[in-house]
Amino acid sequence: MMIFRWDKATDLDGDPITYTLSFYEDINGDKSVQPIKVYERISQPFFYMNALRERRDNGQPLFVTGGYYLWEVEAVDNKGRASGSTHTQKFHVIFTNAGMGIITGIVLSNTDYTNIINSTVTLSIGTAAPTVVPVSEGAFAMAVDPGRSASWECQADIRMQSFPTLLFPQDRS
Repeated sequence: MMIFRWDKATDLDGDPITYTLSFYEDINGDKSVQPIKVYERISQPFFYMNALRERRDNGQPLFVTGGYYLWEVEAVDNKGRASGSTHTQKFHVIFTNAGMGIITGIVLSNTDYTNIINSTVTLSIGTAAPTVVPVSEGAFAMAVDPGRSASWECQADIRMQSFPTLLFPQDRS
């Protein structure tokens, strides 16, 4: 399992943002001209995949063991305006036969179902010290080694917002 994370983008106009994640082959330190795979409309600043199952458009495996690859992210608002790509990141793939479990979730308010952005998730695996994971915009992803049991709990910093009272004139017709 592979997890890719990046900083959250903001739109100056307040428009909703999604992300486009592109993968390239590393050719002697340069990226291939065309991406080998593109994932669009990602709603959170992370993406995870089972890399052994992912395929290129031509049906070939997305990554091969021993291969070098590059990835970059672009933020896109709901009007189609793109931010330009982030700094390109390089990675090396070595597959083992050990699988990994992914725990994902979204922390929501129990009153209006909006994402709670100021929260953490604490992951406990066996007797190891718990790992505290900050929750980005209400969503989280964590990896767990195969054969291990895990438990988690969430703590949220919830602040009440006050809204002005709106008074409407009575209909006198």
